[in-house]
Amino acid sequence: MDKPTFLEKLRTSRARWEAALARLDQSQMETPGKAGPWSVKDIIAHLIWFEREMVGLLNARALVGSALWNLPQDERNAAIYAENRHRPLYQVLAEAPKVYRQMLAGVEGLSDEELNDPKRFINMPEDWVPWEILAQNSYEHYDAHLPDIEKLE
Repeated sequence: MDKPTFLEKLRTSRARWEAALARLDQSQMETPGKAGPWSVKDIIAHLIWFEREMVGLLNARALVGSALWNLPQDERNAAIYAENRHRPLYQVLAEAPKVYRQMLAGVEGLSDEELNDPKRFINMPEDWVPWEILAQNSYEHYDAHLPDIEKLE
C-alpha cells in the first residue's frame, strides 16, 4: 500500500462517516440501542478510542497503547463503552475531529516504507503490516459502523 492510496481511502471513508453523522439530530445520536445497547454517541466515542490508540502508535513508531488491548475484543469494547457512556454528546463530538486530525497528521508523516514494514515500529510483530493495523482502526472501522448510522437517516 502506498501512502497516497491509504490517505485517499482514509479521507473518503471519513467523509462518508461525517456526512452520515451530519444528517442526524441530537436525539438520534443519544438514543441507546442503535448498535446493541449503544447510541450513536457511544459508537463515536468507541471510534475515538481506537483512533487515539493509532495516534500513540504513529507518534511513538512503536506498538504502544492501552492495557485494554490485552482483553478479548468484546471485553475491550465493553470497557471502552463503560469509560465513555456518561460523557455528554457535545464533548464526544468536539473530541472526534481533533483526534482524527492527529491521526491523519501521523499518517501523513509516514513514508511508504513505514506503512508496509513492521520493523519500522518497535515491538510490532513481523507478520503484521502497519497500514493494515491503521486501516482496521480507522477507515475499515468507520465502514463497519456506518450501516448503524445510515439506518437512522
